[in-house]
Amino acid sequence: IIASTPEVGWPTPETLARIALDGSDTDIRPTLAGYLARQKPVTDIFEDMHRRYGVAIVYPHKILCAGGRCRVMLDSKPIYRDSHHLIYRGVELLHPALDPLLDR
Repeated sequence: IIASTPEVGWPTPETLARIALDGSDTDIRPTLAGYLARQKPVTDIFEDMHRRYGVAIVYPHKILCAGGRCRVMLDSKPIYRDSHHLIYRGVELLHPALDPLLDR
């Protein structure tokens, strides 16, 4: 199971472009604490499934949210296509967590 990616809450590419054009320093990166709070009911179920049945769970936030904030860009380009779906460059960041599961 792949858990939900952190939700940005804004259409990411458009919002980042607007911020760049305005010269703003607005930070749209979601906080890890906020994401974990929103996901707690689902995470609890996933953890129970892992304990009971050995279900493998991939948590994108463990890769995307180092330092308390979740990244929304890679090499100055968005990794989301909207407010909560990763595009190819975002998914590439998850390879270290996915590769061991695909080798089974």
